[in-house]
Amino acid sequence: MFVWDHTYRVEQQRRIDEAEQARLARLDRQLAGSSLNRVKVHQRLLIWLGGVLVVWGCRLQSRYEVLVTSSLAPGMTQAIIAGDAQSNSTEPAPCTS
Repeated sequence: MFVWDHTYRVEQQRRIDEAEQARLARLDRQLAGSSLNRVKVHQRLLIWLGGVLVVWGCRLQSRYEVLVTSSLAPGMTQAIIAGDAQSNSTEPAPCTS
């Protein structure tokens, strides 16, 4: 004899299992999407930081290039003074090389 109660419970358990699998699949998709967003944020942060470091390096190069040149060619104190006056500006000095 066929028992309907058993069939009903098996079907109910199957639906519960499928709902749990669907919930886990949604959670996996959400986590995968958020990790991609985190990667994009980190990439943007690194690009911005790289730009800041390039500007800082160019400022250092323009400031101390005069000192290196003056140590190679004595008597260039006027160039050092002019270089210090230029380095106090708020605009970054472009790299020449």
